[in-house]
Amino acid sequence: PPRFRWTRDGRPFSAELPGVSLSPGGGTLVINASLAGRLQGRFRCVASNALGTALSPESHLIAENTPQWPKEKVRPVQVEEGDPVVLPCEPPKSAVPPKIYWLNSRIVHIAQDARVSMGQDGFLYFANAQLGDSHPDYICHAHYLGPRTIIQKEPLDLRVAPSEPPKPGLKPGLNPPGAPQFWNSRNYPGSISVLSWFNPIFFSPTPWVSWRRLNAPLPPGRAVLDNFNKTLRLRAVSEADDGEYECQAQNGHGTARSVHRVTVEGTGGTGIYWDGLGGTG
Repeated sequence: PPRFRWTRDGRPFSAELPGVSLSPGGGTLVINASLAGRLQGRFRCVASNALGTALSPESHLIAENTPQWPKEKVRPVQVEEGDPVVLPCEPPKSAVPPKIYWLNSRIVHIAQDARVSMGQDGFLYFANAQLGDSHPDYICHAHYLGPRTIIQKEPLDLRVAPSEPPKPGLKPGLNPPGAPQFWNSRNYPGSISVLSWFNPIFFSPTPWVSWRRLNAPLPPGRAVLDNFNKTLRLRAVSEADDGEYECQAQNGHGTARSVHRVTVEGTGGTGIYWDGLGGTG
């Protein structure tokens, strides 16, 4: 039978410490939850028999306190009709990013559409504010899966004043795209995603968003548009997906475009994402 031993931060780790044990008949390391804070680190299992030795992937043990939103004095957000608006969220950081939801004080989800939507950063973006957006209770909720805790930000009071005279329609506005980031999604084990910062479209009337791949068609069956066309996602990515992908926002007053250069650095993932619209007019 194989023999099992463990290392912690590259050094031998004893499974005979009080509160620590190996599962009977196997190599699973069991650590009492009360010791997690003292034994944080990167663990690896080493299994060996007469034929050789095998190493497990690293497991990172992190002990965190229950997240709490710091108390803050929130001022009303005052804009004119037709102005773009961003309502921030910024939940406490965690090893596993929380799921973000926007609700009101009656626990009803804030309706989202092509004009109003949540970015990958959890902020709520309004391409152009309307009088009906005026509410005193836009509340960001953060759901932390590890500690099974939901916390909420102080309510944000959005006040939209009539524009006198009414603002004219404007060509879509796009911020410069952020640098792509590689991240491992715990919701999709083993997947690797690539994304840029979420940079939404602004101004009125609300633009229509579309995506295309430069010099090649989007892969049929694997390309999906999410978040009211603001997010392009590819499934089962490979090096063949390297290239440039263009996002275009268009309304009756003009067109804005952004180009994202994507490089796939391995085939171990199952998804690749672009969140954000940035670029030039």
